[in-house]
Amino acid sequence: MYKLFLLFLLFVAVDSNRCHNDGHCRHRHNQHRPARYNSRHFEKVFQDISSTVIDIDRKYQAVCNSSNQQISENYGVDTYTLKYLLKEYSEDNVTIKLQHRVMYLKAEKSHVSVFKDIRILPRVVDAKTGQYFKQDEDLLVQFSYKTNPKTENVLTCGDDINEEIQKLTKVAITEEDLRIGNN
Repeated sequence: MYKLFLLFLLFVAVDSNRCHNDGHCRHRHNQHRPARYNSRHFEKVFQDISSTVIDIDRKYQAVCNSSNQQISENYGVDTYTLKYLLKEYSEDNVTIKLQHRVMYLKAEKSHVSVFKDIRILPRVVDAKTGQYFKQDEDLLVQFSYKTNPKTENVLTCGDDINEEIQKLTKVAITEEDLRIGNN
């Protein structure tokens, strides 16, 4: 009799442990666990993502504060443009790298690195279309949009994260191209 009772207690203890550790319960309260778990899980994901974004923004702000050059951005009809006032630099001494949506620009003068910048590109920008050129005293970095920015687009959770480092191409722009682009 005692052996049967001990066997029953052992079964209850093992089943109870399995129920509360890995969630495979045969009891009724298991039906409510997924909702509670999802709520707690999403709260943790929210806290993790927001903390990471805040940390990244603080690092980005420190880099931005160290820059002494005038930089402007323009959301044009067809292109997103970053304009750097780099009158002392030749476009031949500029290197621009991209990894996912992060752009790194380095301008050198006499083989001395004198200007560096890091930008996080907006999600609407197609980073693969980036190109740069010199216009007067400004260095312009242009990107096409992924979609038309004036239309409503459904947000998707696509897996378009590109971890490869790519270099932007320098393009030659003529005076006629500049006149056409300004119209």
